[in-house]
Amino acid sequence: MHYQNRKVFTTTWISIQTFLAGAINVYAVFMLEKTISHHTGSISKAAIALANGNWLLAFHLVSYLLLFFVGAFFSGLTTYKRNRGVRLLHSVYPILFGSMIIVGAFMKFHLEDLLRIMAFGMGLQNGTYIRFNNMQIRTTHMTGYLTDAAVSYGKALRGSVEERKKALFISYSILMFFVGGLFGAWIQISHQTWALYIIGTLYLLVGILVFLFHPKSI
Repeated sequence: MHYQNRKVFTTTWISIQTFLAGAINVYAVFMLEKTISHHTGSISKAAIALANGNWLLAFHLVSYLLLFFVGAFFSGLTTYKRNRGVRLLHSVYPILFGSMIIVGAFMKFHLEDLLRIMAFGMGLQNGTYIRFNNMQIRTTHMTGYLTDAAVSYGKALRGSVEERKKALFISYSILMFFVGGLFGAWIQISHQTWALYIIGTLYLLVGILVFLFHPKSI
């Protein structure tokens, strides 16, 4: 029973975080035509900006990269091989991130500064250690998942039951990111003024969910 509860919790936790990362990324694309949950494109754009002498754009892009890195670094630093207090950390981080988004929206931060907050939060979220179904889970970008899914489907066709389960789970995660993107687009189109408040509040609820239902080990 404990294993089943742990599995349900972890699947739900991964699903919600992936969904919200998709929503945040679409918000960033809507506002400044920049992806913020992953940075492959940002690295390329930074190189192009430097080549064209656009120092300001290069600075903004590099700042997103650095803040994503800092968020992931901080997450790894505080949760790696830690058993005691990890449940509290996993609940505090989304509450912190959600609060930062809400404060930034309320104080009417410049869009570039809001994206920096999001970059930090995405790094913090993606750096959170989640091991599930013999996979290291990442919740903010899907590029690697596309490759992983394709490889797993190939192995599944060769008869691997374990790889079939892995492929289905990865496909489900990609779908959740896509649905989150649809949600992000919808709130941006229909409720633009409240979009960040909605996303920030959902992160607060994630923190509460984790605090109430986080099992002792993940």
